[in-house]
Amino acid sequence: MSRTHGFPVQPLIMPRAHGGLPVQPHVMPHTHPFQPLVRSHTHGLDIQPLVTRRHVRTRKPLIQRLPVEIRCRIFYYCSATECRYDPKGISDANYINEHGDTDRDEKELRKAYQRVPRWIAILLVCHDWYHIAVNFSDLWIRLDFSSLRLTRVFLERSKSRPLDVVAFLPPDPDLQTLQLIMAHFPRIRKLLLFAWKADHLISILTARGGARRTHWRSSRSIHIFSRMVNDLITIDI
Repeated sequence: MSRTHGFPVQPLIMPRAHGGLPVQPHVMPHTHPFQPLVRSHTHGLDIQPLVTRRHVRTRKPLIQRLPVEIRCRIFYYCSATECRYDPKGISDANYINEHGDTDRDEKELRKAYQRVPRWIAILLVCHDWYHIAVNFSDLWIRLDFSSLRLTRVFLERSKSRPLDVVAFLPPDPDLQTLQLIMAHFPRIRKLLLFAWKADHLISILTARGGARRTHWRSSRSIHIFSRMVNDLITIDI
């Protein structure tokens, strides 16, 4: 017998069967959800476990406990501050007017137009973030990418909100995406088009002929840049 801090401690002796091998303890049905009883085959003793399990109440992270309105503002900030075209912090139109006449900058702009916005990664965080973002229409009003499938999603989720459209077309573009957007022309608040040929711009602008009228009224700013003209044309209507 050993002693610990002055108290005798009885050594633990495993019961043995006739062959001299230790007998495995048998777990009895639980009488308490957190304190299972263990009974020996040979001695029939009920032994309480040395450590009992406690029910630990898990709490959601702080950002998950924020009001929906606050999270919507955070999501909108992520989308509004994503730098896609103007790394110097100036407006898209001014950036095109200043740098659009060099081959290197044109390639960078077209590459950016082909990319998917990075902020939509917030949809993959959890179910709560997904449902909040999907139902927040202000997140989906900026159409500045070439994906036709993603454009359909943005048009649906933006509901009837005014749209901001930016497009940097390659020399041989697929105009389906912009033609789809122009069908919602009454909703367009800002339009910036960059194209190599004037014919492409004409095809895009004529696609608005059958657009329905809406009750939304506001001044619009349309910026059209043709590589052949090598200048920025601004029209306010």
